[in-house]
Amino acid sequence: EEKLSIIHQITQAVEQIHSFGLLHRDLKPENIIIVNKVTHNDLSLPLVIVCDFGFASYIGTSMLHTGSNGATLAYCAPEILKGSAIGNETTTDLYSLGVTFYEILSGISPFPSLTLEDLKQSPRKITPLSSTTSIRERLLQRVIFKLLKETPELRYQSAFSLLQDLKYVTDMAFSSLDEAEQFTLGRTDSFRKLFSKPIIIGRESEIKCITQDILSDEHYSLVKLAGISGSGKSLLLEHLSNIFYLQKN
Repeated sequence: EEKLSIIHQITQAVEQIHSFGLLHRDLKPENIIIVNKVTHNDLSLPLVIVCDFGFASYIGTSMLHTGSNGATLAYCAPEILKGSAIGNETTTDLYSLGVTFYEILSGISPFPSLTLEDLKQSPRKITPLSSTTSIRERLLQRVIFKLLKETPELRYQSAFSLLQDLKYVTDMAFSSLDEAEQFTLGRTDSFRKLFSKPIIIGRESEIKCITQDILSDEHYSLVKLAGISGSGKSLLLEHLSNIFYLQKN
């Protein structure tokens, strides 16, 4: 009951963050504080606060994930570490929640190794959770593994949708394990998951020129990226930013 309360409160906080048009971008246990306990329905439950917005950014803006150690990298979505996506969508925060919730439920990391190369593997090797006959725990496990999907479109698309499924877990809406297994997760996700995200096509020469030729020359301290409006400068810059980050870490 206490773990479920913590998970529910964290999700509520992230839903509020996203409702203001913000991404947290560094969700992990170190940035979640349990300040005290409150009484609810004769139960003593923890009060949870999500903190440290030093890396927060507006949804949809160009950004660079600024994790600086192995522990933080473990909470990054695969598309961020591979430098293959914009990384400005709520699904990246939701992936971080999946890793965090896995640790809350099991007490261990979902990944047997925390090296950058291992985390960049596709699919990632996730330590299986122990089997359970508890309907509530089994449904919660399904929710967590949906959050940990490699493909962003297969995750929850919003914290609101995640909250709706967590209510099913809390309310024990199912009478059997089979019923819980057959329940369709993420049914309240918005229709925006049907639309594909922008990808880079035909920019291989520019990427090679900037990453290998220009930046390998120590005489370059500034590079200007120019082009007509709508030619994909922001998307290219975002892709390059993720590549530079991975090279430095």
